[in-house]
Amino acid sequence: MRLEVTRGGRAEEMTRRNDAATMSRRVSVVLVIRSVAGDQLFVSSTATVLGGALHEAVRAGADLTGAKLTGAHLKRADLEGARLARADLSHADLSHADLRMAHLEGATLANATLTQARLQHAKLTKANVSRADLAHADLCFVNLGGADLTGAHLAGADCTGADLPGATMAGADLTRARLLSASLTGACLTGACLTKADLAWADLTGANLAGAILVAADLTSARLTDADLTGTNLTEATLAGAALVRALLAQARLESGQAVEADLSGADLAHADLTRARLVRALLVGANLQLARFVEADLTGADLTGADLTGADLTGAIGLA
Repeated sequence: MRLEVTRGGRAEEMTRRNDAATMSRRVSVVLVIRSVAGDQLFVSSTATVLGGALHEAVRAGADLTGAKLTGAHLKRADLEGARLARADLSHADLSHADLRMAHLEGATLANATLTQARLQHAKLTKANVSRADLAHADLCFVNLGGADLTGAHLAGADCTGADLPGATMAGADLTRARLLSASLTGACLTGACLTKADLAWADLTGANLAGAILVAADLTSARLTDADLTGTNLTEATLAGAALVRALLAQARLESGQAVEADLSGADLAHADLTRARLVRALLVGANLQLARFVEADLTGADLTGADLTGADLTGAIGLA
């Protein structure tokens, strides 16, 4: 963003009235929004703050593609439907802003503040949202395909139905985030914190969740086929009806987890800890269970056909034929 101020006349205008000398300055403020390349995108001679100028531009249907708005103060700004593809909004304050249906494809929002912002149905494909603060933001049905959300803060955010295929969310904080029915196919969530997150019916096919924290997370009926959950902490997580076919769960922690009727066919659970886990009617056909811990686990009705239980600890496990 570039703010240009022009003044009437030259620098100032002198007037005299009788013998009393007075000075008046006629000041006209012009807000010019420029692109990163310096091109003029929009001019407002009526707005007094940037948020107002942007709102005016949006209402006028202005194309603000590539706008330079680094560090802009846009708290509570009305930018619904704004065309801000490839705009630079890094370090900008967009807390409580209305960005519903905004076009932010390829935009840079690194380190931006978007707490409680409204982004329903916004398009942020391949956007850089790394280390941005999106706590309690409304991201329902947002499109973040291929976006970079590395280290982003999304605690309490509502991402219901969000489209995040191929997104990078390594180290992101998604504590208590709502990702109900979200699409995260092929997404990278290594080391992410998803404690008590709601991922029911989410599609995580082929996603990388190695080392992620999913303590008490809800993954009811989630799709995790071919997902990498190596070393993931799923203590007390709910995986009822989840599809974990061929998933990598080596050294994962599933103590007291609920995996009733989960499909773990062909999954790798070597060295995994399933102490007191409920695997009632779970499918473990052909699974690798070498050296896994099933201490006091409930395997009632579980199908272990062809499973490799070499060295597994089944002390106190129930339901085994």
